[in-house]
Amino acid sequence: MKCTICDFQNVTETKKVVDHSISKKEFTVAHCPSCNNWFTGNPPGETEIGPYYESEDYISHSDTKKGLIHSLYHKVRRYNLKLKLSLIQSHTSGKNILDYGAGTGEFLAYCKENNYIVTGIEPSDVAKTHASAKGVNCLSPSELQNLPPKEYNVITLWHVLEHVHQLNTTLNHFHSKLKDDGILIIAVPNINSYDASYYKEYWAALDVPRHLYHFTKKGMSQLLKKHQFELIQTKGMIFDSFYVSLLSEKYKNTLPTPLQLVRAFMIGLISNVKGKTNHSSIIYIAKKNG
Repeated sequence: MKCTICDFQNVTETKKVVDHSISKKEFTVAHCPSCNNWFTGNPPGETEIGPYYESEDYISHSDTKKGLIHSLYHKVRRYNLKLKLSLIQSHTSGKNILDYGAGTGEFLAYCKENNYIVTGIEPSDVAKTHASAKGVNCLSPSELQNLPPKEYNVITLWHVLEHVHQLNTTLNHFHSKLKDDGILIIAVPNINSYDASYYKEYWAALDVPRHLYHFTKKGMSQLLKKHQFELIQTKGMIFDSFYVSLLSEKYKNTLPTPLQLVRAFMIGLISNVKGKTNHSSIIYIAKKNG
């Protein structure tokens, strides 16, 4: 099997994972010894993957707050907006931001309220409609290459890079669109986290086939270096372990719902304590080189 991240030809370590959230189909996840990441080995192509996102349960394309998981997600998301903007402000005073995979526009709307010049890119027409209602107009991914060079102070991807089919091409575009002192911020799940090892094939952040790649910390560092970015900071996303553990318990479904909540909280807490620098999800902050 060929690695979809680095093109290494002889990938042999694989495991089967089910799409628990939408299609219930089985997919292969494989480990590449060359780039130190995992990847989904047989995903639908860009033109075929759309139906795997078509569900109200696919939370980043929906503003619904129905149900416990959706309600918790949106409460945490509102709190995280301030944390995300503070992180950006700690690395650059520039006000021109591109959010790739803008979803329903919550983050860019918040940035706009704080006097940022915002540009969003989002493939989902449903999500774009929600974003537009918040005053955020989003471009399609194909329009990225047409944006001006050296235009942006910061480019952000909040749980998006793992969905991008044209991974290496897109990272090259990010490099060209950032100013010389620009910052790239990428948040992705960490397949080497404690909750990933605990839940194994039920770990919700595998999210096949929507997640095309499953990054490790070492693998992400190598990928950034390959595309002329220097990793300057990593930061754990402490709420993700609880949310992912709650979803994983739902998929595993071996306990009554109240006990699922208790165990999910405990696994999330343990993951954060054990994680320290290896959390359930990690934010990578990199500066442009070259």
